[in-house]
Amino acid sequence: MPSGNTGNPVGRPNPNPSSTTINPRSTTDTHATTGGASSSAQKLPSRTNTMSTTGGQSGVNATGPSSQAPIPFNATTNKRWHGYYVKLAELVKDREPGTKPRIIVFTDIEQDYDDLLAVIFLAEMHRMGAIELAGFVANHHPAVERAKFLKTVLHLLGLPNVPVAIGTKGVEDLVNLNQHAPDLFYGLKNKTFRDAPWNRNPSDFGTGAQLIESLIDKNRPLTVLLISTLQDIGDFFDRHQKKNPGHLKNNFTKYVSQGGYVVGQKDGKVALTPCMDMTNNKFHPAQSANYTNCLARLGLPSDAWSREAAKAARLPGTFMQDLFKLGPIGSHLKWLWMRQEFKFYWDPFNWPFTSFLNDAWYLNTRLGLDKNSPTFKKLKENNPSFATAAPMIKVIAYDCCAAVGAVGDDFMRKMDIMKPESEMPAYNRASHNHRVFGKQVNDLGGVDADRLADSACATMKDSDKKAFQKVEHDHVTSPFELDVFVQKMMPLMRGMAEHKKQAAEHAKEAADAKTQESKTLKLKQAEAERKKAADCEARLRDINGVKDKDPIEKAMAKHREMAAQRLKESQHTKDPKEVQRLQRLANGEKEKAANCQSILTAIAQAKGRLPTRQDIPYEELYQQAMKRLGQSA
Repeated sequence: MPSGNTGNPVGRPNPNPSSTTINPRSTTDTHATTGGASSSAQKLPSRTNTMSTTGGQSGVNATGPSSQAPIPFNATTNKRWHGYYVKLAELVKDREPGTKPRIIVFTDIEQDYDDLLAVIFLAEMHRMGAIELAGFVANHHPAVERAKFLKTVLHLLGLPNVPVAIGTKGVEDLVNLNQHAPDLFYGLKNKTFRDAPWNRNPSDFGTGAQLIESLIDKNRPLTVLLISTLQDIGDFFDRHQKKNPGHLKNNFTKYVSQGGYVVGQKDGKVALTPCMDMTNNKFHPAQSANYTNCLARLGLPSDAWSREAAKAARLPGTFMQDLFKLGPIGSHLKWLWMRQEFKFYWDPFNWPFTSFLNDAWYLNTRLGLDKNSPTFKKLKENNPSFATAAPMIKVIAYDCCAAVGAVGDDFMRKMDIMKPESEMPAYNRASHNHRVFGKQVNDLGGVDADRLADSACATMKDSDKKAFQKVEHDHVTSPFELDVFVQKMMPLMRGMAEHKKQAAEHAKEAADAKTQESKTLKLKQAEAERKKAADCEARLRDINGVKDKDPIEKAMAKHREMAAQRLKESQHTKDPKEVQRLQRLANGEKEKAANCQSILTAIAQAKGRLPTRQDIPYEELYQQAMKRLGQSA
């Protein structure tokens, strides 16, 4: 991994305002076309005004960069990264006309941060002329909320005309749809991005199915980048694989996915099997299998980027801190990143979601510690505090790795990410239609992890700082008192879970017992564990850990009173700007009152029942942890 320092991660200097200019060759690769509705777009910073766009109907191709894309680093003071951009400019210049990848992206952005990092990277590649961003499909329940967030991100990055469509729910198990919903603590909480003026009419987005069909141009084939659920592409394959299979091959250059598949043989032919331990494949198993089956049967060129490639290309936490400077997008990352990492930390050490997301997983994956290292063994024996873990947190940009791959082999070789063809492992040679990057921990398929990380570092650029004065996020408040939950309820919850686990294990051992004596013993042990679990449950129900509703009711009344007062003042004001200001203040007070009402409802529902994951006071726990770190939350 590239070396870094506290003030400037991964050795990446801050962009110098005195930029160098390049002149990529080709008139055919420079598009000035119509895009999505942009009447509400705000003025963008000068670095993004190098694009020529005109308003038009949603769903048609977005603009490409102009013939002059500035290099954001100075050749004297920032030699390393200036050199990176010079190589990028050379690539753009030397490419044959019409060979620039034209990319459509399927993403479940606004949950984890890696989708956002991928979008920022792709936007910079678009600005520099290395790719054309044809459009995005925001999928995975609730897709419309993700589309709103993404539309705002593109506005801030100077790409208001790149179309964004609403995709599928993304899951096969519609009965338990809420189990696949965004994380309740940090997912889909950006109120400012969601409520931006260009998001007022969700019907303007269109559907993912409509967008992909509208972008098809036999003279300009698409590269498909899949960094989320595979339902949308699977549905698209269903519509064409029988009636017109040539449509899937002739109009698409390559299918690139973040996830993984195993390349094998069946009946003498290539067969692909999706890795079902990869999250994106889990969401919709049937369409994951359909996707890989179509790739193999129709011979559609594809690349799969697994988690091992991203884990090998980890970035230090200081890299993320540098991104906090990126205007409103930086403000969002600052709010999101450490909350997400705190939850990754808290769950394994307190209430694991599943057996494999345990303390060993956290130490190895999130902190990047080798399982045989002294530090790993020490921390596993003595559960670390978040203050101990936080300085060791690594940034894993899963989706950004696949995005790098979508820019093309010529790009990866120009940047020394991919080995020359003669040095590639046999299974990833150009003669193979289906490649895997990150096949194993020590076999990344011919890519260099350090250079892969470099590309993520060099291309994270600024966003429009003037679009929003402040970025606000929603918060979820637990109905339970923090101290009561942590000191009294959590030990009983852990005990109940452990006793149930032991009971199940003893019951299984009884079923497998070879003698009646052994079977009887295991059944007694199982029954004893069930009684202990029942005792924990009874004690939990006796604890009155819900918050006192009186202060919340008083606060709600105060917010309602202030809202009424602001509205009354607005009715007696003639200045239109002052009226708008007072109305905004009134709406803010109304929202605060509504939040109080939500808490009161949660308190009423919490009495007399067992706490669930939704009740965990993550925000309060997070605030407490950040105070111990000496940082503001």
